[in-house]
Amino acid sequence: MNYKIIARYLSVVSFIVGFSMLFSLPWAFSFFGGDWQHEERAFLGLSLSALISFACGGLLLALGKNASGELFRKETLVIVAFSWILATVLGALPYTLSQTMREVGVRMSMCDAIFESQSGISTTGASVINCLENPACVPRAILFWRSTTHFLGGFGFMALFVVLLGQGTSGKAVLRMEQTKVPPRTPQAKIRETTRILVSIYVGMNVVLFLCLWALGLSVFDALSHAFSTISTGGFSTFQMSIGHFAANTDLNAGLIELTLILFMIFSGTNFVLLYWCLRGRPGKMFADTEWRTYIGIIAVSTILLFAFGLFYNDFSSGNETSQATESALGFAMTLMGYFRTCLFQVTSIMTTTGFVTTQYENWNALSVLIILLLMYIGGCSGSTAGGTKVIRSILGFKLLEQEVERTWRPNVVRSVQIDRDQSVDRDMISGVVFFLLLFIVMIVVTALCVLAIEPNTIWEQIGRDQTGKFADILASSLSMYSNIGPALGVTGAAGNFGSFTEATKIIFSLAMLLGRLELFTVLALFLPSFWRKR
Repeated sequence: MNYKIIARYLSVVSFIVGFSMLFSLPWAFSFFGGDWQHEERAFLGLSLSALISFACGGLLLALGKNASGELFRKETLVIVAFSWILATVLGALPYTLSQTMREVGVRMSMCDAIFESQSGISTTGASVINCLENPACVPRAILFWRSTTHFLGGFGFMALFVVLLGQGTSGKAVLRMEQTKVPPRTPQAKIRETTRILVSIYVGMNVVLFLCLWALGLSVFDALSHAFSTISTGGFSTFQMSIGHFAANTDLNAGLIELTLILFMIFSGTNFVLLYWCLRGRPGKMFADTEWRTYIGIIAVSTILLFAFGLFYNDFSSGNETSQATESALGFAMTLMGYFRTCLFQVTSIMTTTGFVTTQYENWNALSVLIILLLMYIGGCSGSTAGGTKVIRSILGFKLLEQEVERTWRPNVVRSVQIDRDQSVDRDMISGVVFFLLLFIVMIVVTALCVLAIEPNTIWEQIGRDQTGKFADILASSLSMYSNIGPALGVTGAAGNFGSFTEATKIIFSLAMLLGRLELFTVLALFLPSFWRKR
């Protein structure tokens, strides 16, 4: 293992994190809307955190001085995993050093800070904070840093890492681990040139969405924060009610804001290479892509089903509201459109693993909740900022199932598995997909069992829920962590958070977020003794 070259690469991660913290400092000043009474500690906390990050980077750079030799796959795996761990630890420092609170009068512990940082870097969007809009609890500069971790962790962090450091096959290995495209689709031969293009698309989408939200009446602060959260498919909001906050603000067009976010969430859950071809004037490549068509089809069908089930079970409104809406045909049509938009927003948010919420979907009927859980498992397209198991793996899983069923009456037939007409998938790739899908489920169950074993019943007893409710909440939370979604069900649903869980549970869920973001194998390989042997 070439530890010097690993240290040199990790030093760049430290410098990137430290430099990013500096962009949060201006929000502490009154010119940018900050109240120095609360922002002073945020300014000092961020400044000290940046200095620590730079010092850590300098130390790692010194350790990696005169590093030489080729970067092999083992080193690449270590760099990918430890870069996220290092970024998480450094990203947690501003929360603790600024004495940020997770609720009024309760400061964030180091476990709280690690959870919040990992949630940001992994673009999960789960939170332990329930007083976001109180600057005495969460200063404005810290709130912006919280959103900035999404920007870093979405696509830009590792892609920028490859742009700066990717060289030859090692750079390509890092990018494939981050994008997990099956099979890889690279529009240009040189990986660094390709990555620059994809980073430009990512940054460009952030800029365009920021301008759109700003034009729709959001402040610069809120528009930037929500742009970071949307394009990274992270889900952190500057409001406790998430996107539902805008519906309560009569000065804003909540419907138009939601539709704008829906559009950009769909783009963010799309393979960025397909977006590249669209910008090149070849949108046909997107519409010809099996994964993207399936992705859009799942969103459309799920939205229709949730809308139909919601109307049948009267999930959307009380009887009085419905009767008032039916007084005129126009009012009734507008009400139905609002219900449909709610379903479309929630399906898109969950499918792309963004995790924004506009309603307490966990209170919907059981069929709708089941569909939402399935969407959590599937996730978005490969090569996007979305989490989950990815649509392409579900497609390959169903194709393999189809072949195995055919073997029951045609045992001698041998067919290649194809994604599109010109793209055959080899058996090794298929085996990897099957193992991943099974391992994903196993890890969810194992994590849920560990949390069930250590988490007391206090939270559920306080709200009058039994053991069945506890099991459902923790299992859904485990799925949410591995799929990097954020909200789950019950106490961790749209109106809840993870602040009341024990420190041990927060650490377990933090590890689950890391495993989900790096797609299991990258991190699990580090736990094998044979990985660290010379041969």
